Amino acid sequence: MTTLSRRAFATLLTALGGRHLICASPAAFHQSELGAKPMDIISDELKNWEKHVSLQKMADAFRFLSRPDLDELEPGRHDIHGDDMYALVQRSESRSIESAEFEAHRLYLDIQYLIAGEEYIAATPQQGLTVSKPYDESRDIEFYLRPANFQKIMMKPGRFVVFYPQDAHLPNCHPDRPGPLHKVVMKVRLEWLKKS
Repeated sequence: MTTLSRRAFATLLTALGGRHLICASPAAFHQSELGAKPMDIISDELKNWEKHVSLQKMADAFRFLSRPDLDELEPGRHDIHGDDMYALVQRSESRSIESAEFEAHRLYLDIQYLIAGEEYIAATPQQGLTVSKPYDESRDIEFYLRPANFQKIMMKPGRFVVFYPQDAHLPNCHPDRPGPLHKVVMKVRLEWLKKS
C-alpha cells in the first residue's frame, strides 16, 4: 500500500475538490474478502472534516457533531435547518450483516458519526442492485438484497462517513459480536445543499 505524506495528501485534496474522496485513513477502510472494488467514499476522523473541500457546505452539520454535549443529547430528531438538515441521535444494538438489507436514499445524503461502540458499515454502489423493498417516499429509503461484493468501512468512536444517493450502505454491523451503539446520522437535503 502506498502511503502519502501529509503535504501530498493535502495537495491531492485540493486537486480533487470534488464531492468524494477515498477515505483519509486507509486503516479504517477494508476491502471485503469477496473482491469488491474500492468506492470513493469520505471516511475520516471528525477533527479532520475541514480538510475535505467538498464538505465545506455542510459546516453546520459538522459543528453539530462537534458539540461538547453531543453524547448527552436525547435520542431522536434534532433540527439544525428544519427539514433541510437535521440530526438523528440513535442508541441501538449492533447486528449481523445477515439480519438486514442494504439501503439508499434519493433526497438526502447521510453523514454517519459514531459516538460510542464499534461497528462496520457495508457499502457498495447502488446501481445494479436488486430492490427488495421499493422506494418509500415518506421515509426516503429503498432497500436492496445483499450483493456478493461489498466493502466494509470500520467505524470507531470519533469517525464519520458520508453516503450520497448512489452509495448503498448497511450500517450498524458488528465486527465480532453484538454490542451497544451510540451514533448520530445527519440528514442533509441535496436540493438545499445545491442552493446554499
